Amino acid sequence: MAAAVASNPERLFHYTDLVGLEAILRSGGLINRLVSDSEDEDEMRVAASILDEPKTMANGRPATRADRAIWARCRSWATYEPELGTTCFTEDENSASLWTFPSPDEPTVALELEMAPLVDAARFIDPDAILLRCNADETTQRQQADELLERASRLVDDGRQLTTQDEASLRAECEKLAGSFVYSRFGGESEWRLLVLTDKRTDGRIVLIPAELRLLRVLIEPGKESCEDEVRAILERCGWQVTGDNVREPRALTVAKA
Repeated sequence: MAAAVASNPERLFHYTDLVGLEAILRSGGLINRLVSDSEDEDEMRVAASILDEPKTMANGRPATRADRAIWARCRSWATYEPELGTTCFTEDENSASLWTFPSPDEPTVALELEMAPLVDAARFIDPDAILLRCNADETTQRQQADELLERASRLVDDGRQLTTQDEASLRAECEKLAGSFVYSRFGGESEWRLLVLTDKRTDGRIVLIPAELRLLRVLIEPGKESCEDEVRAILERCGWQVTGDNVREPRALTVAKA
């Protein structure tokens, strides 16, 4: 995975069940699982397919053999690597679809987390790890893909050979396009993915353990507020204390390390 620079949000939400909550608090980190073990795999495959040959070139000229060769390389760069893993977050603290994940019957909580320590932990494992905002606008996706292929074609105009810098930049763009692709039906989730490439996994997983897990609030699924006592008990067992709460929906517990 090529290095890329992203403007990261300060805080995001991670949805999990109560078992996941306790596992996160006890380990001090979040699981980063192989893309092949998640629904993101199919989305990344679709992303590579949209880097197909444009129907027309922007300047109206016919595509050449050199164009088609560089487009094929772009598609190969956009195809996710088998050792790539993902941890998912969202900007939404009250997502109707995510409250039913991972189970529509069991209570779900949303953890508000500071992202910088988690990104640092990911980059300790993979210096090129990146946090990407997903894009569910199909028109924009298609436009971005076509513009990327146009730029690639300009790089090889007149028989030019790609420089190392050209290739690294183009590869990073292809990987970002694939990594941020999400189906339009999931667009309301405002999803972000923390992508980490490593072969140091056990059963397809690693745990991203920051120097300090900065958990700010625990939000409880609307309609499942009866689990609050259990949430508080988990927090206490794991060395956290509730420092405040709210009365609006969703119910939110402000927390700090005890």
